[in-house]
Amino acid sequence: MVASEAILWLPSQVWFEFLRRRLETLVEHHQSLYHRNPAASNYGVMTGLFTYLMQSVLFTPTMVNSYVRESLALLNYKATVDRFGMFFLHDLDMTRDVCLPGVLVKDDLDILRKLGVEGIRGLPNPRADPPRNDDEEEEAYPIGRKPSWQELITALKVQPWTIMRRWTWPSALDQYKNAEEGSMMHAASELFQLFTSQIWATLNDSWKKNPELRAPTTLEEALECWTLDQLHKCLNSYWIIPCNSDIHGDIPGPKASSFASRSGFYFVEAASKKLGGVWEPLAKAPGFISEYQKQTEELDDDDVDELNGHLEALFSQCQCLPNSKFDGGSVIWEVRKGDVVLLGNPRFYKLVSVGNSGRRHQTRRAPTHAGKVALQAALLQLTGLSKKQARMTLNLQKTLTLAAAGKKKRSAQARNRRVPPTRKKQSRSAVNLDDEDSDDEDNGAPADEEDDGPPSDATLDDVHLDSSDTED
Repeated sequence: MVASEAILWLPSQVWFEFLRRRLETLVEHHQSLYHRNPAASNYGVMTGLFTYLMQSVLFTPTMVNSYVRESLALLNYKATVDRFGMFFLHDLDMTRDVCLPGVLVKDDLDILRKLGVEGIRGLPNPRADPPRNDDEEEEAYPIGRKPSWQELITALKVQPWTIMRRWTWPSALDQYKNAEEGSMMHAASELFQLFTSQIWATLNDSWKKNPELRAPTTLEEALECWTLDQLHKCLNSYWIIPCNSDIHGDIPGPKASSFASRSGFYFVEAASKKLGGVWEPLAKAPGFISEYQKQTEELDDDDVDELNGHLEALFSQCQCLPNSKFDGGSVIWEVRKGDVVLLGNPRFYKLVSVGNSGRRHQTRRAPTHAGKVALQAALLQLTGLSKKQARMTLNLQKTLTLAAAGKKKRSAQARNRRVPPTRKKQSRSAVNLDDEDSDDEDNGAPADEEDDGPPSDATLDDVHLDSSDTED
């Protein structure tokens, strides 16, 4: 029957009733999670997952946050839907603190920031200060709950192990160990191992304590290559710098890309523009970029999205990564003042948020003198006007000033446009004429009417008088 690609028809009332009950159940489970006291440690993760499943009842969501994609990848969502046509949370148990095994057990700062921690009731507030004894406080926050950005930079450079938690294998990645060959989860694990071994191969041996580094053969070994412990064993000198992508607080400069999104910088899709510099060999067989592009060419868009989601999940668990340059440069390993520069994952920082630099933030002192407008209004009130009358007077003055300024700003062409002059009448006292009456009669004009005079654009100097018409 399956081979014949048979179509199963259902009555509309059966199908839509099923969808209604599914959506209603998801809403009820999320409300149960919302009303928990205390709130679940991974409330944000579960909220994103429930929201995605609610939307999927009617359509496929197009805008998905990275932490939701990571949860879907950990739950093997795409492969399950492809095989069964639908996805169910069989292991969901609302009586447990972590009600769904396989996803992140605790919300990181990036998730809390995207959800808007302070505006949602029930979410754990990272800025809250629960009571602790001194020993616990020093262990949990060795440089304080809210160190300044400069204090964080110094701690990561001098003693990074004091500010970063020790890396341990995350239980959320257990399913990657037993992933079936041919699945997107298995493909992502293989690509990440290839990426790790080849990125380390691009580093010159002079920077390594042991040039003969063994390539990782498992996913766990590959992730351990990016831990502080392994970096300390492998590098002669290194420097950890902070990443501000998932941190709250007073952080200078623009937001950097998160560790999860950095997978897209290394695993680039095939494009017309060729990769240059040290990236070029990696884009040719047997480079990991070439292998990734080869695999994605044979996959449909949904499978590519699933593969990228698994890669993002793996990159988000890296404790450190090289401070590579992806803006067209050819830098994979950056070196500053004799130290290899690495980027520290904020997921492992022992802090709540970044505070100010320690300087006293004072409110700005009020100016000594009153403002010009306020002074003008006060002067008008002193003359006997009310506050309303003073304000109306100032508004009228402003209107007139703007009108005058607008007239003044007319173009030179408009200001210099020629206006035809008015016609001028000739003054009889200027010239004494004889035989005025006879002249008027000869010209056919009445004797009692005045002559119109010369043309309007002429002056008396321009009028030619014959010598026979004048006595002088």
